[in-house]
Amino acid sequence: MPNKKVQKLNLSLVPNMQERFLGAYFNKDGSCTFRVFVFPDIDELYLELKHKNCPVKRYEMFSASDNGIFEMTLGKEEIQNGDRYRYIIRRKGEEYSVKDPCSMWQDCYFKWSRLYNHNLYQWTDEDWHLGFNANRVSRLSNDTNGFDSVNELRIYELHIGTFTKEGTFKSAKEKIKYIAEKLRFNAIEIMPVENTYSFNWGYDGVDKYAPNHTYGTPDDLKDLINYAHEIGINVIMDIVPNHLGPDIAE
Repeated sequence: MPNKKVQKLNLSLVPNMQERFLGAYFNKDGSCTFRVFVFPDIDELYLELKHKNCPVKRYEMFSASDNGIFEMTLGKEEIQNGDRYRYIIRRKGEEYSVKDPCSMWQDCYFKWSRLYNHNLYQWTDEDWHLGFNANRVSRLSNDTNGFDSVNELRIYELHIGTFTKEGTFKSAKEKIKYIAEKLRFNAIEIMPVENTYSFNWGYDGVDKYAPNHTYGTPDDLKDLINYAHEIGINVIMDIVPNHLGPDIAE
């Protein structure tokens, strides 16, 4: 551990960013809030939910304003992590079923979305973020926070789909120790992991918030990052926020 005074983040100063996002988010009380934008020319909007072995339930959604944002909250007794859901749009006599464009978990590109509760995952890399690990590199490094300068980075860029024979987060996790110990890299840069329909390098994603279902689950991705920090590897996520790739209807 570096012999430096560590500055801790004051979490009370961090705004509740959940309130600014679209998608489905679990609240601290176990309930889940659904928030989606639709164009104003629709007639009705519904949420359909597959909970455990129960029949599919349909809930009508309403907008509290004219900004196109529809929102509703379901209690913890009605939903759980992994439940499948989608939106039903009625417009001019036609009915369309669509996945959540801000889904955080997709079994496939154009199937049902799945609820994902970020609060359930148990991270074990707190010391990494607080600066107690001498391998941590940050552009915010200074004399007091214990981080190394970005000048110390030795980056290995990898694509999850081609990095191993299996092409999954789990198999990548098993191999990155070799990168650190044998090749002497201290960082991995993971090429985009969002869902793509074209099976290429990931730069034409269609699900910006959901990791590619062929690579594994959101927890599998977290396991990979958590383990990388455990063995002293920095992780850089390559993302594409400015455009979308081709998608198809169900």
